[in-house]
Amino acid sequence: MSHRIRALVTLGAGLFAACAPYHTGGSAAGDLGAKIYFKNESFDQVAVYAVLGGVQTSRIGTVMAGRTDTLALAPSIVNSPSGLTILVRPLGRDFTAEVGPITILPGDALQIGLPPSQRMLVILPARP
Repeated sequence: MSHRIRALVTLGAGLFAACAPYHTGGSAAGDLGAKIYFKNESFDQVAVYAVLGGVQTSRIGTVMAGRTDTLALAPSIVNSPSGLTILVRPLGRDFTAEVGPITILPGDALQIGLPPSQRMLVILPARP
């Protein structure tokens, strides 16, 4: 092999290894987090937060108006003994909608919807 090809292969392998921690797909061992399929039926973009025990708030995503997006919950968030509250804040609004506390176990999938009124959240088990 020439030195250039060897250098390119080494560079590619290094980039692959460096990006591995940022890979969001499932793994052979299984993902220990959970998923939320968030359906935003409102006319505003919303920020979605996970609140643990009423104290620790983590932003888990942003969903554009009229879209359904998949939001991943980190393993550190799921299976919390104090439960999890999902809080939604519409962009440019001074109110929030929330649901919880709820128990989410590793591997769970939930469907959460925000209707056009933006005053409540609807939570259902996700369809397989």
